[in-house]
Amino acid sequence: MKQRFGAILCMLLGGVMIAGGLGGTSDATAGSVAPTCGQILQIGTPAATCPTGTITFSETTVGTTSHGPWSVKITSSCLDPNTNSAVDMTVTVPDGGSKASGLLYIYPDQSGATTCSYAYTEAPAPLYDTTYAPTSPQSITFQAEGPSNLDVSITNTFVPPTSVTRAPSSPASSSLAATSEARTTAPASSAGASAIQLSNTGPRSQVGATLWVGVAVFLFGAVLLFVGRRPQGARARK
Repeated sequence: MKQRFGAILCMLLGGVMIAGGLGGTSDATAGSVAPTCGQILQIGTPAATCPTGTITFSETTVGTTSHGPWSVKITSSCLDPNTNSAVDMTVTVPDGGSKASGLLYIYPDQSGATTCSYAYTEAPAPLYDTTYAPTSPQSITFQAEGPSNLDVSITNTFVPPTSVTRAPSSPASSSLAATSEARTTAPASSAGASAIQLSNTGPRSQVGATLWVGVAVFLFGAVLLFVGRRPQGARARK
């Protein structure tokens, strides 16, 4: 009787460990999450229709003749309504003119609790300092009564080139600089290697160990239960 009771306890413990090990590898999270705007639940069927808006860029060049057009890149972790991927959009703005982006989601999900954040950067142009108003990143403010839009002013200020005369460096100083740079950059590679090695260790190995230990305990309990249920005559003949 005691042997059978112990076998049942082992099987129960093994079952709990197996369930815990399998559950640890799941990517599911507890609780309900509002569907992401633009997320495809079924082929060709978006999860929800979320409000969208645009960002309009107006460019001004100061201090010299026209240089444009200017390329402005918009990025965000929110999804692009057209591609269902993270926003990575380029807007070409004419010199001294304005251009609006494509449609962008205002909220990242149906809850509407937070707004999408959009970063915008202009492709660097030689001899120009660029300023934005408002500065990047920004969100598109929802307007129920009309189209939602974020207006961004870009000012490109011409900076005349300056000639700089540099004294030639001696071979000895160049050699010292190269040696110093080599010593400075060498530890970075080892640090990166350590980071890579550390990134390969984590809860996955613990989950695997828990799963296999649970299987072993369960099988041990099953063997004990099987031996305890054999007829007394069979054990006596042995």
